Amino acid sequence: MKWRCDRCVKGGNDSRGALKADVDEDDRSDDSENERGDGDELEEVAAIELNKKMDRVLQGMKSLKTNTEKSLNFNSDKLDEVLNKISALETTVKNLSKANDRLIRENRELNAKVDDLTARVNRFDQALIEKEIELTGFPETPGEDPKSVIVKVACCLDCKLETSDIEFAYRVRPKSPSGDRRLIVAKFASLENKKKVLSSYRLKKGIQLTAVLPDHPKEQRLYFNDRLTLYNKRLLWLAKQVAREYNYAYVWSREGDILMKKDEQSRPIRIPSPQMLQRMDKNMKLADLFGTTPGEE
Repeated sequence: MKWRCDRCVKGGNDSRGALKADVDEDDRSDDSENERGDGDELEEVAAIELNKKMDRVLQGMKSLKTNTEKSLNFNSDKLDEVLNKISALETTVKNLSKANDRLIRENRELNAKVDDLTARVNRFDQALIEKEIELTGFPETPGEDPKSVIVKVACCLDCKLETSDIEFAYRVRPKSPSGDRRLIVAKFASLENKKKVLSSYRLKKGIQLTAVLPDHPKEQRLYFNDRLTLYNKRLLWLAKQVAREYNYAYVWSREGDILMKKDEQSRPIRIPSPQMLQRMDKNMKLADLFGTTPGEE
């Protein structure tokens, strides 16, 4: 009689099947445990890798933070340096502006003093030649006596003179290439004699050369004028330019003064300096003649 286990006895002929089922169930249990073990290992490996990546990210963020802080500190220092330089430049510009204003003020004061001194010297120089006149247009002849020429021309103006009324007379300026004659400068013994000649000349409204030299073939005008300093000659010339541009009818000199009139009815205007003529040039059409802008002198 064979021995059989209780399962076999109870199960009859299914003892093999029951044993096989037990074996299969044990195998499945082992496989499940193996699968769970493999999954845990994978999860652990993945967690480690993730931690490593997170560490690298954190390390990168720390490095970025450090570099950013360094960059911000560097830029802040540079910005402070730039701002300090700008502040220094602003201070320098303010100081230069003040110095420039002071120089402009001093320059104006110096120019005013120079103009005043120039005017004083001119008045002094003009006083030295107040008894002198110029005769222009009279032909020069060899061996002539300039005093006699002045007396002869004055007589034709109905102004009687003697050579003794004239201290000296002479020709000035050599003949120019264009053939212009040298003028005669004469100094009178008294200011009254000079005024008398000029008054007769203006009363006659000039004189022609043929009135003095009837046989002279060329008709031309003779001119008596005040003897002027170089300063006053330029002032007279500038006055004529302004008069031409702004329709002034008369410009002349009298006893060293330069005068202008708009028309017969207007009062004479005395011109003491180029600055006055410059102010009269309201449209600045003659600015090049004065060399400066109004207000700069």
